[in-house]
Amino acid sequence: TEAETNSAGEIWTHRYKEPHAHEVDEETEATMLHTKSKVEHNTNGWDSRCKQSVSSIMEGHCSLGFPFPKDYDPNKTPARSDGRAYNCFMNEIIETRWWPKLVEAMERRGKRPG
Repeated sequence: TEAETNSAGEIWTHRYKEPHAHEVDEETEATMLHTKSKVEHNTNGWDSRCKQSVSSIMEGHCSLGFPFPKDYDPNKTPARSDGRAYNCFMNEIIETRWWPKLVEAMERRGKRPG
């Protein structure tokens, strides 16, 4: 280890650095999953594009996420009634832990989450 090397009077050399890496403090920070920057031309026509077949949605023609239900079973779960296919998964930790904290923080600042 670095400590052992230094205590032996040797020089520890770091060969690899990740200046962009950041360890997340789960008590004070959150990560957002399934987020992207969307410009208008990427979402134009989303209503019809996202109602295409499942294969079209999976090929990336639909830029919006429609999460699978928690209890999803391909043999039992009915299709969405609006004609859109499920194409992503909900992150329960974000939904139950981090989203309420974000809403609360935004409300304290006088902004509504949208």
